[in-house]
Amino acid sequence: MDFVASFIGELRQRAEDRQSEGSPAAAVYARVADELETRMRAWELEEVTLREAHAITGFSESQLRRLLADGKTTLRRGDLPRKPGHGVRRAPRLTGASPSLAEDILTGQTHTRTRRRHT
Repeated sequence: MDFVASFIGELRQRAEDRQSEGSPAAAVYARVADELETRMRAWELEEVTLREAHAITGFSESQLRRLLADGKTTLRRGDLPRKPGHGVRRAPRLTGASPSLAEDILTGQTHTRTRRRHT
């Protein structure tokens, strides 16, 4: 969640910048940052079962059970360990697709598209 925390910081900076400019957008940036921070904290504090923790982390239930305090049956989502690469979705590979539209433009390749005309 480091990315989200960083983004919240950026939103707060934008709010300060807009405030110094006298822009009404400052209040919007500040409110979005506050709401995002509140939701992120609630998400991190959410209790999950061992089965849910296994699905989230990729670690076995027996490995996760070691993290439990005596008598507890749930873990906080924010305290879960992360297995490298688990849960990372890879974009599907498009067969025959150009690797980069920008590269095509820079090398002078053009793309044409047939449009249907509506009558």
